[in-house]
Amino acid sequence: GRGVPEGIGLGPGMHLAEAMPAGRRKRRKHQGEMDTIKQVEAFLPESALFQKLHELERGLDRTLQRKKMDIHEAMYKPERVRGTLRMYIFNTYANQHHDTESDPESLQRGKEPPPSWTMYVCGRLLDHPLVASSPAAPSVPAPMPAAADHHKMSRLVQSMEVQLDPAEYPGSHGRVSWSSETSNAAVDAFEVKRCGAKDVAVQVAVQLANSPERFQVSDQLAGLLGVRVETRPRIIEALWQYIVANHLQSADDPTVVQANEALAALFGEKSFKMHTIAHKLQAHISAPAPLIFNHTVRVTGHPEVSCFDIAVDIPNPAHELLGGVFRYLNTKDEDMLRNERIVSNAIAKINDHKRRRTFFLGFSHSPVDFINSLVASQSRDLKSMAAGDSQDFAYERRSEFYSKPWVEDAVMRYMFRQKSAGQA
Repeated sequence: GRGVPEGIGLGPGMHLAEAMPAGRRKRRKHQGEMDTIKQVEAFLPESALFQKLHELERGLDRTLQRKKMDIHEAMYKPERVRGTLRMYIFNTYANQHHDTESDPESLQRGKEPPPSWTMYVCGRLLDHPLVASSPAAPSVPAPMPAAADHHKMSRLVQSMEVQLDPAEYPGSHGRVSWSSETSNAAVDAFEVKRCGAKDVAVQVAVQLANSPERFQVSDQLAGLLGVRVETRPRIIEALWQYIVANHLQSADDPTVVQANEALAALFGEKSFKMHTIAHKLQAHISAPAPLIFNHTVRVTGHPEVSCFDIAVDIPNPAHELLGGVFRYLNTKDEDMLRNERIVSNAIAKINDHKRRRTFFLGFSHSPVDFINSLVASQSRDLKSMAAGDSQDFAYERRSEFYSKPWVEDAVMRYMFRQKSAGQA
C-alpha cells in the first residue's frame, strides 16, 4: 500500500513517523596512540587482554547509556491506556424532623441545628480494589484504600459541575463547580453540603481529563470514519485510511485528494491538498460533551447509592515500572560516583602519607647524607637549567640514566610540588 505522502498536515506537535537518528561516528585512534599500544603489547603481552577488557567495558557503558536515554524519553512521553473509573454518588443526612419525632425534648427549635444533608461523589480505578459494601442499598460505602496521586479521581476529571433542583435551591446557591485548573489537590471524593429537609434531584456533569486531548466528531464526519470521540492524530489517520481505501489520491499528484461526493459535501471542495486536512477538520471536531449523571438526594430511610463505570485515560503501568527502574539506575549511579570519590580521596591521602614517611625516614637514618644528597640534587638541577641546549638528550633517553639514586628523590620532589600546586 502507499505510505503517507509528504506535505500532509498533522497540526503542531504531531508526527506520523520520527526521523531515524544518524549513526554515531566511531572515534578513530591516532597513529601515535596505536603505535604506543603496539609497543606496550610487545613489551607486556598481558596488556592485550587489558585492552580488550577496556574496550568491552566501554561498549557496555555505551549500551547502558543508550538504554537509559530510551527509558528517559519514554518517561517524558508516557503512553496512555484506557482504564475504568467506578464512580459512586450517595448522601447522608442529619437533624431531620423524622429522626426526632419520638423524642419531644430534642424538638427545641432554638437549640437544635437545622436539618441538612451532604452529598458525596467519589471514585476509584477498578484495578484498585474497592473496600465497600454492596452498592445495592448501603447506608454509606466503606472507605476506599489509598492510591497513587495520578490514580485519584481529581487527576482523572478535568471539571465537575453539580446542579441542584432550581425549585429548592435557585440561583448560584444551587450550582457547585470544580475545575482542575484552579485546584491542584489530589483527592478521591467531592462533597456538597446544604440545609434542607426535602428530597432533591441532582444532576452531575463530569468532563474527563483526556491526555492526549480527545475531540467529538460531527455526525456527518462520524458517518464516514466510524469514530465519535477520538484524539486529533487518530481522526486524521482515520480520514487518511478512508482516502486510501476509496482511491481518492490524484494519479498525477499524490499530495492532492480528489474528493468523492460524500467528502466533497463535507469539505465543500472537490479537490484539496493533503496539508490542508488538519485545517479543514477544525470545523468538524469540538470538545466532547460532558457526561451527565442524575441522582436523588434522600433525607429519609436508607440513602440511595448510584454507581457508574466510566472509561478514562490512565498512564501505562509498564511506563510506571520503567520509571521506577530509571530512578533506581540513577540512584545506583550516584552511589557509585560517591564511592569512587571516597576511594580516590583515600588513595590520594595514602600516597601523600607514603611520600611524607619516605622523606622523614630517609632523613632519620642519616641526616648528613640526606642533606648532602638533597644539595647535590639541587646542584644538578641548577646545572641542567643553566646548560640549556647543551644537554645530552641521547644519554638521557637510556634506561640506566633513570636507575641512579637521585631519581627517587626527584620523583618525590615532583610529586610534592604537584600536590602543593593542587592544594593551592
